[in-house]
Amino acid sequence: MDSEVIVPDPDDLAEAVRSMLRAGRPAAARPLLSALARLKPNADGLALLESSLKEAEGRIPEALSVLDAALAAGPADAALLKRRAGLLHRRGDCRAAIDDAAAAVIAAPHDASAKALLGMLLMERGEVPGAHACLAEAVAAEPENGDFRLGFAEVAERSGEVLLAASVLEEGMERSPGRLDFREAAIRLALRRGDPEKAERLAEAARQAGLGNAAILRLLGQSVAAQGRAADARRWLGEALKLAPADESLRHIAAAAGAVPPAERAPAEFVKARFEPTAALFAETAIATRNRVPGLFRAAVLAYAQGRSGPVFDLGCGAGLVAVALSDLLPGPFVGADLSRRMLAAARGWGLYAELAESDLIDFLAAEQRCFPLILAADVLVWFGSLKPVFAIVQPRLARGGRFILSLETTNTEEAKERGWVLGPEGRYAHCVAAFESAAVAEGFRLIHVAPEILRIEKGAAVPGLIAVLGRRDDAE
Repeated sequence: MDSEVIVPDPDDLAEAVRSMLRAGRPAAARPLLSALARLKPNADGLALLESSLKEAEGRIPEALSVLDAALAAGPADAALLKRRAGLLHRRGDCRAAIDDAAAAVIAAPHDASAKALLGMLLMERGEVPGAHACLAEAVAAEPENGDFRLGFAEVAERSGEVLLAASVLEEGMERSPGRLDFREAAIRLALRRGDPEKAERLAEAARQAGLGNAAILRLLGQSVAAQGRAADARRWLGEALKLAPADESLRHIAAAAGAVPPAERAPAEFVKARFEPTAALFAETAIATRNRVPGLFRAAVLAYAQGRSGPVFDLGCGAGLVAVALSDLLPGPFVGADLSRRMLAAARGWGLYAELAESDLIDFLAAEQRCFPLILAADVLVWFGSLKPVFAIVQPRLARGGRFILSLETTNTEEAKERGWVLGPEGRYAHCVAAFESAAVAEGFRLIHVAPEILRIEKGAAVPGLIAVLGRRDDAE
């Protein structure tokens, strides 16, 4: 009697591969995918699975090659186009990713996920109107999809439609009451809108519903801190820190409220989180707060640095407002570095920067070999308590005869006089002028110009600071 032969079902094999990949087990998925390829070489979705596996193995170029070959045979395959768009974005090629996502929308006009992907990519590039249209259509097509809804709320806020953003999030909370991300986004939106009372109500409702994780307690602490209730802020932020003791951003916020001792600089993730959500509106925010720093830098360049040629390094360039203020005075080229990808997208939109790097300024300068005739640090040293590491890394990169122009927030409290700086409730550092001058001189700078200034108006109050122009101490001039 012939032995019975049982042939595996290709669909079952494909699902097993997907299951292994979801579980983070690419090594287990590999033989299953090989068996599927032998059994059904032309199986639908084989290229998607192969590219997913190669990505899980960290072989991004090979994953893209698989998709390139598949799309050469079927260029209108929306699934392949979406997959390649995701990989191109991961590799940092956002423009090519947008092209693929747009092609996916054309190939499958009713595919909500393709529209959402295109919308998110456009939003990252700062192309807000197009992102708004795509994400609105995605939410209309699949109103239960929480990820689409979160993206639409974000782009609505960035479009200035704050009430629409709040409504989108509130509907999300109603549809999915157990999802914390809707609640967190709604609380953050209320805080950004200057409505800490509403933020507190939302956070307290989440806590009462048994959803009081570290993120919710952190937001509750920030909400009461914004209302001037320091003791309550320390309580809730302390409780949040117990739940997430390794969260450096949370620790920084707790330190700003006085719950724990402060570190000597703000964590990179904290700084990024401050600017990513509202990067597209940064110029409008600067106008609303009467930010004088770009104009003060212009005056400093006119007085102390006009006529210098060569690359200008903009430390923590943000949305590029200082480069805009100086663009007619300096031939450049401008080189910028910032932690926030979305702020860099806003800076890129001015067309002024020859180079932009997503990097911590100290890491960037540590790897940099060039010397710059002009280095700018506008509203960036507020994220550093100790200025020694910054001065130590900037000084060797300042060309002979060059100028380092910077702004600082200042204070004259006893704590600042003793330590050199204090961490304020907004998470920024203010410095003692004497300590700043001493640190600069100790690291090889000479003081060319130091002048007290009002930097901006915040919550109705003037923010005191200074504008300084430094040169190398070993300059002959």
